[in-house]
Amino acid sequence: MDQETALGGIRDELEALQPNLMRFARSLTASQADAEDLAQATLERAIRFEASFEPGTNAKAWLFTICRRLQQRSWRAQRTRPSVQSLAEVGDDDILVSPLSVEPTVMRRFEGQAILDALAQLKPEHAVPVRLYAGEGMPYRQIAEVLDLPLGTVMSRIYRGRRMLVKLLLEAGLP
Repeated sequence: MDQETALGGIRDELEALQPNLMRFARSLTASQADAEDLAQATLERAIRFEASFEPGTNAKAWLFTICRRLQQRSWRAQRTRPSVQSLAEVGDDDILVSPLSVEPTVMRRFEGQAILDALAQLKPEHAVPVRLYAGEGMPYRQIAEVLDLPLGTVMSRIYRGRRMLVKLLLEAGLP
């Protein structure tokens, strides 16, 4: 297989993995718009460095690793940059409306949505491995590679994350 054929193959794989990448990016970010930006940056970086991809290896893990590293850089940059908002930008609606004031039954029309809501309450260190395991069907070892964590750490985070999810769902009145 020549270089050009291999590069065409990885681009096809990247296209097929876009929905998975979007779900993963969404699990790492606070908003859909941020997830879309992260997914686009990930695909741009993957295409720019596609020659470094080794055919026969796991394209999904490679792509998710790029995504995670880009998001980590973003988190680091946000921590070092102070958050500033003009008082003129803050309106009365921003102060008076709380997500807790919205009726929970309206927010949870589907059981799947309740699970997503509960996942959103978990810290990223637990939510991301749980999403990769339960949502993407990744095995523990692959999650450890993608997140650059020891296997035991991944296993314990998934275990604890699932226990926290059950607790949150029971508190919400779901079976």
